[in-house]
Amino acid sequence: MAAASLRPKVGKGPDQHCHPIIRATAIEMAGELYDLMMKNNQQWNEWKRMHPELHSLAEYEIRFLELKWPELIEDARTTLARMLGGNIPEELKIQIHDALVKDNGLRMARQARQAAQASNRDRTLY
Repeated sequence: MAAASLRPKVGKGPDQHCHPIIRATAIEMAGELYDLMMKNNQQWNEWKRMHPELHSLAEYEIRFLELKWPELIEDARTTLARMLGGNIPEELKIQIHDALVKDNGLRMARQARQAAQASNRDRTLY
């Protein structure tokens, strides 16, 4: 197996198809997580060690965002759904609701792919 195939997959491709508002929310959440995690010197040093090909602070953050945002899609959906019950402008509520409705078909496809991948992994273990 080539070394490149062992690297984590960045947040691109069919597994990450989602509505742009949900994607933007997930990326923002990943950025907040990066800021929180990288305040810990041990985690920061481990992150740098894991990515020796990167050199600038921006490259480290971008790589984190690329890898992490797809894992936060469902959290982003939940956050946006909770906002609908909050004190936000009606126009924003309409945009969020529209995004969640439009994302639903994509979400079902994401979940089906994840289930199929998990099933395939289970079969390869035996």
